[in-house]
Amino acid sequence: MSERMAWGRWDCTRCGDTGISGQHKRCPKCGDPREQAELDAMRPPSAEDFARAAIAAPEERSLAESGADWICGFCGTTTRGTESSCSSCGANRQDKVGEGAVGPVAEAPVTPPPQADKPGGGPLGRYWQRATRARKVWTVIGAVVAVIIGVVWWGSLTQEKRGQVTALKWEHTTQLQRWGDVTRGQWGRPSERPEVKPVGARDERAGIAVTSCYQKHHSDESYACGTETYTDTESYSCGTTESCSTVSNGNGSFSQKCSTSPKYCSRNVTKTRTKYCTRPIYREWCDYRTQDWLPANTLKATGEGHELRWESLSATGDLERVQKWGTYRVISGLGEETAAHTLEVTREEYDGYQVGDAMIFTVKNIGGIDSVRRAE
Repeated sequence: MSERMAWGRWDCTRCGDTGISGQHKRCPKCGDPREQAELDAMRPPSAEDFARAAIAAPEERSLAESGADWICGFCGTTTRGTESSCSSCGANRQDKVGEGAVGPVAEAPVTPPPQADKPGGGPLGRYWQRATRARKVWTVIGAVVAVIIGVVWWGSLTQEKRGQVTALKWEHTTQLQRWGDVTRGQWGRPSERPEVKPVGARDERAGIAVTSCYQKHHSDESYACGTETYTDTESYSCGTTESCSTVSNGNGSFSQKCSTSPKYCSRNVTKTRTKYCTRPIYREWCDYRTQDWLPANTLKATGEGHELRWESLSATGDLERVQKWGTYRVISGLGEETAAHTLEVTREEYDGYQVGDAMIFTVKNIGGIDSVRRAE
């Protein structure tokens, strides 16, 4: 960190002379001593002043480093900090009324021209207008949020309503199945075994006879297949930057402290990285012949209520069999304004329902059925 000093500039309020060096305690033109107002209005040196007119002479530097000037309580003259009596009237330093301001120099803020206060105008009026608008906006937002929370809470509530069974529907499937050959496959060679045919449509065991094995695409894998270049961005040191701060010494001189820090720039660079390719992985796949019960004929019967029936199919010989299964649905509702609800049940449960049986519906306030159960 480097430090240098330079003199500021002040203007004489008596004769109007301007740009007087801060080194002078009196106006060179009229001889009037510098007073506190002129010291406080001291203009700091520019960056060029610090560079070309820095204080270097020992005597001059001693004056700049003598501390803040003090203000005489009798004549108002600013006097060097190392002196015990006023340089103009000889008054004792103990009677001083202040000292030159010491501290960082800040840029004066730009103050817009004042506007006349009028209803709704001026700084105070504009403040209240903004505050009123903000309160209105937040009031509206709060009201909307409260309404949304209330609707969501109300919609999550449920209530129980009493409905009834409106229909009972059934579907029966009868399927004739025949024991026969099928072709299947798997990864890897299966263990072969002989077929055991069914006797009386039971006690069968499917055989396995491999018909062919070959290499088949199973998956893909990634592997390193060389290198490739790509463009990347990197940061590098490209010099230094200087930052300076200026401090008033309270006596017409100013100190500037500057520090440097590395400066970093970015640039595009070409880099090399491992290149990855994809290749297929093959494994052995085997097709084989086996047996299973295959659909030969399927018939369905549907109806409502408890008059259930099955379509008739007959098996011929040991290699055929008949399989049956059914689905049973209980249809209930709350009325014409609510969609019917379908409940799939077992055959035993189905036999226990009758059209008109009471059902309890748990209904959401926002609509929709949450659950349905049989009334106790």
